Amino acid sequence: MIAACKSDQDKKFEQKDKNFYPIASFIESELFLVDSLPLAVFKYTIDETGTDTQLVAKPDFRKIAETFMSPDITIEPLKEKYTETVFMDETINTVTFSYSTEDTTAEIRKIDVFINPENDRVKNIYVEKINRGSDSIIIRKMIWTAGKHFQVSTVLSKSGMPDK
Repeated sequence: MIAACKSDQDKKFEQKDKNFYPIASFIESELFLVDSLPLAVFKYTIDETGTDTQLVAKPDFRKIAETFMSPDITIEPLKEKYTETVFMDETINTVTFSYSTEDTTAEIRKIDVFINPENDRVKNIYVEKINRGSDSIIIRKMIWTAGKHFQVSTVLSKSGMPDK
């Protein structure tokens, strides 16, 4: 009953005190691992013309991967716009840290961090971003699978044209 009586100011204070999962640090550690191993990095592109496979230099891979880390919602002033929800999904044996915002102008719409509760290791990170231009909207849905790969699905919407 006391919790229900908290003011909006009290809720904002509690939110600022929360430690969001350090997504940028995690991705940086994954990138360090890629940089330190002698392995080839491939980029697969699938679009309406077909599938293309390219060997990607590690600096280029890093640049693509950095889209997961920016903007960083764990620091102010962005942090105050996001709400953290934590829940255990026993059907897939995963603890999920979910970050969302009601701010319709925010670039990061949603982040989900999936953690294995048996070893406290990240399984996946899902990030949904939206970029608005003067005549277009770009939606990126990205999933990082720890130690394996990441995928970026991009949808371009232009007024008067079908989504691409």
